[in-house]
Amino acid sequence: MDRREFLIGGAWVGAVAVAGCSGGGDGEPTTTDEQTGTEDQGPTDGGGTTTDETTTEETGETTTEEGPAVVFGDLYAMETNYVAEVEIDDPGVTTEVRYYGDDWYQRFEDDEGNRIELYRVDSDDYAVIDGEQCFRNPGASLTPDADVDSDAETYGSKPDVDLEPSGTDEIDGETVYVFDVSGPDVEGVLTFYVSASTGYLRRIEAEWGVIVFHSWGDVEPITPPDMECQEFPS
Repeated sequence: MDRREFLIGGAWVGAVAVAGCSGGGDGEPTTTDEQTGTEDQGPTDGGGTTTDETTTEETGETTTEEGPAVVFGDLYAMETNYVAEVEIDDPGVTTEVRYYGDDWYQRFEDDEGNRIELYRVDSDDYAVIDGEQCFRNPGASLTPDADVDSDAETYGSKPDVDLEPSGTDEIDGETVYVFDVSGPDVEGVLTFYVSASTGYLRRIEAEWGVIVFHSWGDVEPITPPDMECQEFPS
């Protein structure tokens, strides 16, 4: 997990580039076959093992068979349009990131009220400082480095594809699988919450803060700031 640094009026403000990478497969919802009485319960235990319960109508007996375990690589799904909200505990920065294909918008605000908004629209960059000054193509001093696009794949590719969940939880009434990720390329421990029904990433918890994901596939196109923007002096 990399922390991106932005220089705003001489003060460093930390931020995080967020997102996921392409995956595949949706979770299996609970379904019932009325003719056979077979009910697919989906994953039921903390390790992600699936179970199929079959009830014989004549005898009333129920048999349970274990199916293949849920693994991150089969569950995780991705859209190019989504929103991520980031809260970094130290130095106390809140961030909103919206992605729409290759275009994106990022808003950073620190505890002192300093605010910067960054846009990339049709390969042009914009930086708006405290809602008052707008610069077009401001260069490296006010925009993320060139890794922002590749970093968008960091979260989805971070866990091993065969990683099984440690359990399940619920976010806004939606069942999610919990994946605990650690290793030499991870800062502390990352806890991923992935939707069981859609495979979309819903939340990441880390020692440095929290990222909440939402609006997968439901983001309005990114447009340039609605104000006069001057070219940044070279």
